[in-house]
Amino acid sequence: MLRSCAMLAVATLVLLTSCKAGPKSYPNAVIATIPVGGDPHGIACLPNGSRVYVANESVDEVYVLDASQLQVTDTIICGDAPWQALASPDNRYVYVTNLNSNSVSVIQVASDSVVATIPVGRAPFAMACPADGSLLYVANINSNSVSVINTSDLTVIATVAVGDGPRGLCCLPNGDYVYTANYDGFGVSVIQTSDNTVVAETVFDYNPHRAVASLDNRCVYIMSATWDEVTVISTASQEVVGTIPVDHGPCGGCSLPGTDYIYVTNPPLGNLTVFNTKNDSVMATIPVGAGACEVAASGDGERVYTADRTAKTVSVLGVE
Repeated sequence: MLRSCAMLAVATLVLLTSCKAGPKSYPNAVIATIPVGGDPHGIACLPNGSRVYVANESVDEVYVLDASQLQVTDTIICGDAPWQALASPDNRYVYVTNLNSNSVSVIQVASDSVVATIPVGRAPFAMACPADGSLLYVANINSNSVSVINTSDLTVIATVAVGDGPRGLCCLPNGDYVYTANYDGFGVSVIQTSDNTVVAETVFDYNPHRAVASLDNRCVYIMSATWDEVTVISTASQEVVGTIPVDHGPCGGCSLPGTDYIYVTNPPLGNLTVFNTKNDSVMATIPVGAGACEVAASGDGERVYTADRTAKTVSVLGVE
């Protein structure tokens, strides 16, 4: 019933959604492929676009890629099974979740070295932070919780209980709410950032895996590695209001800064789906590396990068 209602509501969402127009062009083709080896999983691009950080969980290292040279220039040892990476909005730090160490490594960009290790819950996975970078939210899969870190002193200031197995997490651009995709709990939890309490739950009939917000704060898009569509949640009602058909197994996702576009990885087919949040229409399907699982964009929107687990590469997309 949920999916049927969601499909009927797509037209309503199209009429209600109001965003600024997307760019005339966007990164739409692979312009370079960078070998990294191991098992590249998480990927983060500094907002200034100068460097890309790749969490390589099988070798317990993070690879540093120079965006102008398009090659690996450094490696940084982190904890056990570095899984996800996230750059701070001010370009000063990169945060890395260590799945088997139950911790977050803090990499100082100026020195490309780990300057702090923060204990969190069990099996930390995805991360998100508001635009001001003041807080870092970390989803802990095996603790069914989200750790809230004050980035000024790198201490955990709250632990929020959410649904079972949170694997995906995003923060609305305005910073008001954080959404967690609870894979084992078949639902999405909504955390109000003003007091770090769960204020809503949305129930699914499949496993939510990742989450990404539209830049106008109106919608959150939920991906599932076991389904063939992206589910649209209205942030006004916290209800499912639409679905977007994509290739099988949508996994990671990111928005393209300054646009209406969202990129979603489809690991089984090694491609990206690009859709426009203005009308939730698919714009393109772009072949990338085999097993592409995570995706990140530069702050100027000129480059998009994927971590290709099967190919053991990073694909670099630009405007063709």
